[in-house]
Amino acid sequence: MLEGALALAHSVPSPNSLAFALVFSALLHQQLRQPDQTREAAEECLAICDEHGVPSERLWVTTAYGWSLAELGHVEEGLERLREALDAQRAGGGEIAGPQFISHLAAVQLHLGNAEEALKAVEDGLETSRRTGNAFYDAELWRQRGEVMKLQGDSAEAHRSFQTAIAVARRQSAKSLELRAATSLARLWREEGRSYEAHRLLQQVFGWFREGFDTADLRDAASLLEELTSSAGSGVGAAR
Repeated sequence: MLEGALALAHSVPSPNSLAFALVFSALLHQQLRQPDQTREAAEECLAICDEHGVPSERLWVTTAYGWSLAELGHVEEGLERLREALDAQRAGGGEIAGPQFISHLAAVQLHLGNAEEALKAVEDGLETSRRTGNAFYDAELWRQRGEVMKLQGDSAEAHRSFQTAIAVARRQSAKSLELRAATSLARLWREEGRSYEAHRLLQQVFGWFREGFDTADLRDAASLLEELTSSAGSGVGAAR
């Protein structure tokens, strides 16, 4: 479907349409945690935007581009791109998908282990969601908050944040975000010796999927389920 949309966009003599399609290509690859493909789509989009003067799509795609650079080892450049794009979006009064874009910054800060900076980004994203009513990425922001709390050693708040993330994702029928949140909570429960509960929770969400098992989130969940099966032993086997 993505390939078809991009082929159609390339066939139409409209730089704006092609840039728009490439924005969503980059965002999809970012959601799938594919930094190489994210960077490729973003760079093509940026080149078109620069050549034809397409400002909005340039700002939108730069957040995904910054995330991809950071994931591929160009951390400082990635952070700089992310911050510049977010500042420019706000200066121009545009906050379309703002919480999702802000979560890209939180993801990079978490990857670096910068708990305080990650928390600032997460709280900014959630506040933006509350203010604009743009709540479609709340589950991921709450999950990221849980990872920050875990990094800071606050297990109780980590639990609360992960469980909030799962509840929000279920309310929105956002299965991919629910899987991420369930995986995060299951990891925490495993570390606390609650492997049976962790396996039961994660298996319930993982079992919903019928495709996409080569994607990063599903691979992570499958790997964790194997570990939980081994650590919980016959108790987990009986529960399946």
